[in-house]
Amino acid sequence: MRSEGEGYQWKRLFLPEGTRLRISFHGQQRFACVEGGTILSDGMATTPSRFANQDGCGSRNAWQAIWLQFPGERDWTPASNCHPK
Repeated sequence: MRSEGEGYQWKRLFLPEGTRLRISFHGQQRFACVEGGTILSDGMATTPSRFANQDGCGSRNAWQAIWLQFPGERDWTPASNCHPK
């Protein structure tokens, strides 16, 4: 079992500390980061669903809207590609 502070458990996907999250809406990108076991966006704690749907962008599926950049990685990966089956 992982100790608290090492990352964020999103359903069955573990996001290690330092993982970056990105969404795009109307040509603007927004970012969040896993810090201290929490996802922070603009300094506020959030969840993947709230992050995906912030700024009045409707009711999007977080797995489809969020892209992830894992610590030490250069490329961004769609969260849907990481969703445990």
